[in-house]
Amino acid sequence: MGIVFTPEQLSARKIPSLQNYGNGLVELKQELENLYNQGRLHSATLYGSSVDNPSDVRVGSDVDIFVILYSMDAQQELQRLRSLADKIYLPIEINPLITVEQAKQGLHGMQQYFRACLEASSKSGYLIGNDPFGILAKRLANLTPLQEFITFQEDNLRRLSRESTESYNERHCQFLSRLFNYPSFIPTELFFIRHKTIPTKNGRLLSRKERILLLKDEFPEIGAEPLEHISSMYEAYREFLETIVTSTTDPDVSEYKKLLDEITSLYPEIDKFIRDCLIFSVSTY
Repeated sequence: MGIVFTPEQLSARKIPSLQNYGNGLVELKQELENLYNQGRLHSATLYGSSVDNPSDVRVGSDVDIFVILYSMDAQQELQRLRSLADKIYLPIEINPLITVEQAKQGLHGMQQYFRACLEASSKSGYLIGNDPFGILAKRLANLTPLQEFITFQEDNLRRLSRESTESYNERHCQFLSRLFNYPSFIPTELFFIRHKTIPTKNGRLLSRKERILLLKDEFPEIGAEPLEHISSMYEAYREFLETIVTSTTDPDVSEYKKLLDEITSLYPEIDKFIRDCLIFSVSTY
């Protein structure tokens, strides 16, 4: 997923370079393998654009990790991962984090769509330890893919509305990250509802641009313009960051704030897009 950095992080240059991503992934995998060899970790699946589409990795991407531990007592060991990531300013997200017992009981809150995406990522060779899906029971809340989609998107709308009034702080930048990410996966979620499978290309999950093409081809009833607008803004944002990490001059924080304002201005359009997709899903399926 895409990460939006605060102006303070930009000013302090706490932004990873592309080299940080390459080196960081190697070190993260090694730390996870060490935890597995110590008998603390059952499995770890790395997913997200940084691993699913390595050629699409740009400054502003993060690394997502699905972790199953034998006991929550071992979660303190994961602090080493966070410390390692913080050292090179590499954004990581450990989600979900569950135990073997919780996995077997179905107490993981994982949607069928999300599980299918993780399984696709694990087949790409980003699985460390045991096969998590061999012990992962069905979610206790046994909803259909459509019901999961509706619940998830309604939650997304609430999160966006709560955070939209902040300005330039960490909470606001989290809102902007969600503005980039929430609508981006809707085409593949709708595809999953219709076909009960995850669309892939050459054995990997689709990139942002490919998801927009999927929306146009598979769901022409839904206008793709909002996704194109937020995707173009995401591209401009990442280009700005790449200019910063390769420059020796001090970052222009005022220009950065103007860019954040432009991203924020797309909120009403994205809010309507998500609502339109909800209406379409309910009326169609």
